[in-house]
Amino acid sequence: FIDVGRSWVFQRRQEAQIAFGKLGPQRDDSMWALTALRHGIDTVQLMRGPFRMPELLVASHACTNQSEPIGVCPPMPLYTGPEGRAPCVCDAHSHVLRCAHVYRHDRPTKAEGLRFPTGNGS
Repeated sequence: FIDVGRSWVFQRRQEAQIAFGKLGPQRDDSMWALTALRHGIDTVQLMRGPFRMPELLVASHACTNQSEPIGVCPPMPLYTGPEGRAPCVCDAHSHVLRCAHVYRHDRPTKAEGLRFPTGNGS
């Protein structure tokens, strides 16, 4: 979990490009964070990015004052767990935002086999 604050939400990149274009000249999407920040917006959410995955753009001074891109780990606290209270250490080596100690698809190995409930308590 991440506190998105005031957020603009778009279904697709094309929608965002049109909206940002109405706010002034935009060289490309690298200007979106600065434009959002000038309008008091903390984050921009794209529900479907170019690879059909959602995207989150953080428009904070900690992100926009960088001389180089910061990658997938935003400079802010991240949380995980069912209620979003457990600390999350971002996996900087991943291509997507995720906690380093949590794996989305934790499947048993072939040696462990798949276990299904039998209904008899075992």
